[in-house]
Amino acid sequence: MYTSSAPNQAISPGARAYARIGIESAEILVEGNAISKAINIVDNGLKASLDATDLSTRG
Repeated sequence: MYTSSAPNQAISPGARAYARIGIESAEILVEGNAISKAINIVDNGLKASLDATDLSTRG
């Protein structure tokens, strides 16, 4: 279960900024690195917001 009540709050402003840099960049390396950073921020943020006890009861 996520602790955030609104789904759009699950993505941090930092992740959005990195994703925007990646999408708008003309350089493939910069684009890939920025998008990877955004994915990492989202992934780590979502994992941190999970309730581990809720997951253990799902079996």
